[in-house]
Amino acid sequence: MLQCLGFGGSLRGGQTYTLIVSHGKLAGTFGGITNGQVVPIGACDPLSSGQSYGAVIRYNTKGATQTVTATLVGAAQIKTLLAQSLATESATASIAGLLGRNGYPLRFERPTAGQLTSTWTTVSNRHRVTVAQATWTGTQVGPATIRLRLTPAGKALLRRATGVAITATATFAQSGVQKPITVSTKFLLSQRRPAGGAPRF
Repeated sequence: MLQCLGFGGSLRGGQTYTLIVSHGKLAGTFGGITNGQVVPIGACDPLSSGQSYGAVIRYNTKGATQTVTATLVGAAQIKTLLAQSLATESATASIAGLLGRNGYPLRFERPTAGQLTSTWTTVSNRHRVTVAQATWTGTQVGPATIRLRLTPAGKALLRRATGVAITATATFAQSGVQKPITVSTKFLLSQRRPAGGAPRF
């Protein structure tokens, strides 16, 4: 956990702090943290409320001066993390895989305390069908795998389908923040995972 003493000043979501500056090539990682990973920082004023908050670690390795930065999680960072999660889903999911696992292992960088809701829907015979859904609530920050489970209606639909037009929606409601953040994407779910990712429509 990064401590508040390493930041200082009035902390706000979206602010970026430089942790390391190297005038040569960066070697290894910062404490074993991967590029783009969310890590918790210690709770303190003005973040207050006793929660742990997240920071996105980035390795900036282009140019003569290379840096490791930490960007405090705010609305923009949460939106980006949700979009990255949806992009991975659309590129790696398949009907065969979903039926074989009765769902999909949703990988998500938990940005801060709150609730994540992920839902896949489609339209069949002019009716909207929820194909799969997942909900996570907690205070942990960082990488996690959350099970996106097929609904009975979704399982029945996939068993007779060769391709399904999916609308994937992810919503994150941050603890203590009234307005949740929602991101959605559309893709074609096929029998087998296509090379190069799932086509959009």
